[in-house]
Amino acid sequence: MKRYIERFILLFSVIFICSCSSKPAVLLPPEWGYAKDAIQLHLKSDPQLNLYQGSSHTLLVCTYHLRDPNAF
Repeated sequence: MKRYIERFILLFSVIFICSCSSKPAVLLPPEWGYAKDAIQLHLKSDPQLNLYQGSSHTLLVCTYHLRDPNAF
């Protein structure tokens, strides 16, 4: 019986010591500053761009902001 009490006290002590550990440091993401109207795109295309059988079709243009312009 005494052995069970010692084990219980040991287990309780280990749990108590582990619960008192400090929380890991929280790393906040860097704040990126954005200027108003910092990027402006002016696109001009031919009037017959993407024309098929006399009817124009949808053209989709995607722009991507990359960290490294040398990725391509």
